[in-house]
Amino acid sequence: MAGMDGQQLLLWVAMDEAEALAAASFDDADLVQLATVAVQKGHAASTRVLLRQGKLEQQTLAYLAGIAILLGHVPVLREIADAAPSAVSDPDRDGKTTAFLAASVGNVEALTVIAEVAPVALGLPITGGVTPIDVAWHRGHQACVEFLRSCGIPDPMERWQTCCDGEPCGPKPMRDADSVIS
Repeated sequence: MAGMDGQQLLLWVAMDEAEALAAASFDDADLVQLATVAVQKGHAASTRVLLRQGKLEQQTLAYLAGIAILLGHVPVLREIADAAPSAVSDPDRDGKTTAFLAASVGNVEALTVIAEVAPVALGLPITGGVTPIDVAWHRGHQACVEFLRSCGIPDPMERWQTCCDGEPCGPKPMRDADSVIS
């Protein structure tokens, strides 16, 4: 379908019309916009079609993976991880990986996908040495802690026993989402 109207493509993405998308031409389309909508809506099939275009940059794919994690769209995360494993394994400029983000918000299912595609990301520290299991433990995401332990990630308990101004500490609630994704 040459000369496909951008509005029509957007409509197909919004309605998860993956078959129509698969037959479409994306020559002048804004793939970032289309993929963002597909990910936000949790449309794995449409996301798969858009990823097959091969025109999305690594940074964009990592951003889309982050959206999928935050919104709990694990099937979409799976599509991104399968198409571009480095999008879920490579750290950003602050050293955060998608595993850190998933642990921050308590998304065990996302950690499971990451463990299958990029297990090394589960233990990578950010600047300052904090790892995904550390942040999960501090935020009280026990299921994430248990999952990461089952993957062989060292227990944070001893390391963080007196991290809070010399006082014994426990899990901390998340202050705000901006600190997690910035």
